[in-house]
Amino acid sequence: MTETIQYNNKKIKLPCGVLYNDCEMVGETNPYSGEGCKLPRFARDVYIKIKNAEIEKDYKTMNKCIFWFQKHFTKEYFILLD
Repeated sequence: MTETIQYNNKKIKLPCGVLYNDCEMVGETNPYSGEGCKLPRFARDVYIKIKNAEIEKDYKTMNKCIFWFQKHFTKEYFILLD
């Protein structure tokens, strides 16, 4: 079952299970560019899921989470994943 999070007065359906489902803002850094940004902890968990799926060559999960990230955190997507 996929969880729905209330964030910025919107309900956002998560693309995958996450460890943290809260909106506490945390920092994350692109390991290649060194550029960083802040995002809610649930979104960072989706980012981590993307990176782990990439390592595991689970492209179905990776793409599903990337599309979600592009839609809901566009600015952060360009910093962390593009």
